[in-house]
Amino acid sequence: SSIINLELPEVVEKIGKEAFSECYSLVNINIPQNTKQLGDSAFKGCVSLRKIEIPETIKTIEDNTFKGCGNLSEIKMSETLNNIGQYAFVGCENIKEFNIPKNVKNIGYGAFFNCKNLTNVSIPKGVTSINQNVFEYCENLEEVDMPKTVTTIGDNAFKGCQNLSNINIPKEVVSIGKGSFAGCEALTEIEIPKNVQIIGEEAFEGCVGLEKVTIPENVSEIGYNVFRKCDNLEEITIPQNISKEEFRIMHLAKPRTQEIPVILYENEKKYAKTSEGVEEKNVDEKEKPSPVVEEDKSLVKETSFFGKLKDFFGSIFK
Repeated sequence: SSIINLELPEVVEKIGKEAFSECYSLVNINIPQNTKQLGDSAFKGCVSLRKIEIPETIKTIEDNTFKGCGNLSEIKMSETLNNIGQYAFVGCENIKEFNIPKNVKNIGYGAFFNCKNLTNVSIPKGVTSINQNVFEYCENLEEVDMPKTVTTIGDNAFKGCQNLSNINIPKEVVSIGKGSFAGCEALTEIEIPKNVQIIGEEAFEGCVGLEKVTIPENVSEIGYNVFRKCDNLEEITIPQNISKEEFRIMHLAKPRTQEIPVILYENEKKYAKTSEGVEEKNVDEKEKPSPVVEEDKSLVKETSFFGKLKDFFGSIFK
């Protein structure tokens, strides 16, 4: 289509599915104040579209609505909006700031995938899940503010956000998904809340700036290669139900000769390396345990499952 500017009449109440999809020349269009619905992919691929204003009569941005609108840089939305659909703004590379309305309760899968110039975003109260791929490859995203209502962070939610340097994970979060922070190179430290029970595989893979991590005692499931390619990681503290050697093999993916201090938490005990060997010391529970750099077999609590894994991976890494 060669349409550049389009003025829709106020009687329009619905813009249907793919109504203006791939109108490559469309630069300006008004959405009438009486419009109640934007159809799926309504403006998909409108690569010349620069700005849009969503009236308060619209409650949902449907799936793929502005997907591939590479020049879209200005979006005005009413506070009445309560849902952003899947892949709604994928590839909107010129969006730098996005004020998510306070009444939004759901942000769909991949909603802001590959919004390369998005720098900061504040997620409103009421959102309970950061869905998978939501901010994946938002390369210039620096800061994310998450509310206390968030309990899960989905797979690849922030993967490839290489400039993300500041993120607060709410204490209510119980699950961190697969690859959720993979490739977040600017992160130097991250606090994993005490309520977290599951950390998915490769969750922090390639976080080359990460220096120190503490995994809470409540974590019962850790995926493979969680800290693979975290080349500057200096110290990891792990729950007492996981042995240091198992952890190194399954989650660091580093040669055994390239040791990272892995601290094993024990209730009211710490282990310090001395010239005579490992010495057990009493310690106040607020005091941090000292790292044990070398393996001490007496401290490894084997289970039949992890024992088999150890034997299997041990033969590979010899």
